[in-house]
Amino acid sequence: MIISLLGYLDCEAAEALAKQILKTIADTEQSNIVLEMNSVGKVFSNSLGILINLYKEVRFAKGDLHIAAPSSSLQSLLEYTKVNRFLPVYDTVEEAIVAFD
Repeated sequence: MIISLLGYLDCEAAEALAKQILKTIADTEQSNIVLEMNSVGKVFSNSLGILINLYKEVRFAKGDLHIAAPSSSLQSLLEYTKVNRFLPVYDTVEEAIVAFD
């Protein structure tokens, strides 16, 4: 499943996103998720924590969560916080999809 995000990812939006993804996984058993984030202007630090927890929950459900095409500010944040060391980040959606195989 590919989800394209736009705008800001604040705590409320991140929680809603996580809830919807987990519901979709439970309902459809589709557990490989790509978050296309090239149009995300800002990610708040607490939202990053929610994404980390979402990653863990998706992995627990035998799936995987990839970030694709992060905006430059998000890429910097992921590198600074070292989240990119365990949450897979790819330059393009296509690369993120291929990495599931």
